[in-house]
Amino acid sequence: MPGPGRSRKGGKKPSKATDAKSTLTISRQAYLELLAKTDDWPGILVLTYHHFGIPDLYTKSGFKKIHEDFEGVCSRLDAAYSAFPRHEKVLGSIALIYGYMCSDGILKAKILNEKLIRRLLPLIEMEFCRLVVLQTLVVVTNSADPSLKALVAQEASSLVKILTCRPQDPTLVDAAIILLSEVVPALLTAKQTPAAKSSRRIDIPSQLKEVMGASKEKGTSSYALSFIPMLLHPICELDRAAALGNPMVPRFLVACLRNKDWIIRVLLE
Repeated sequence: MPGPGRSRKGGKKPSKATDAKSTLTISRQAYLELLAKTDDWPGILVLTYHHFGIPDLYTKSGFKKIHEDFEGVCSRLDAAYSAFPRHEKVLGSIALIYGYMCSDGILKAKILNEKLIRRLLPLIEMEFCRLVVLQTLVVVTNSADPSLKALVAQEASSLVKILTCRPQDPTLVDAAIILLSEVVPALLTAKQTPAAKSSRRIDIPSQLKEVMGASKEKGTSSYALSFIPMLLHPICELDRAAALGNPMVPRFLVACLRNKDWIIRVLLE
């Protein structure tokens, strides 16, 4: 509390520098010129905020503004997507914005739909923004409706291709493993839906080969490995021959059953 004679007059708090910056806008030409000179995603994201008038999602006040102007923000994101259909930095930053928005439960319920998934999936093929798109898909599919997970799983071949190429960035491999483990079970267990027909086209032995091979790489994180039992559970149940046909699968399962983490052990029971 302020001492005697030091009470602050006026009800308004001084504005923060970050709030002032969030109101800045930059022209299309300046935006493209600055993007060409910027290769880090935090910098690219800030430029996208300023050009399209998106609140800064690094702050609580930014999320508050999104809630207050949800329709307007979505309209500007739609316009950004349409204005730069092949610009990897713009599209990657839009994907990041969707990912940040989905970290808020209320916003996620509003924006997570088939349109968003179909908008993100083609971006997996774009090398520069591939990692942030995969990370965004991991966020948006977590606790998503099984039908949306199955929709992502239909592009499993693109994720397997990442593992096949063995990229130098282990973070990319981790994201591909986590996403495959999250979405493929939804496709395999789909019943009497279009997704069920697509599940018949999944090459389970090929997926297992690449996932299990990636699990042996030194750069693969223990966090990514903890998702693999989610993938193995439905495969072992629905296609035991494919699972046992890969010698790495039984060894991995035995190792998991010896794990001290009871959650992993329960997944396999």
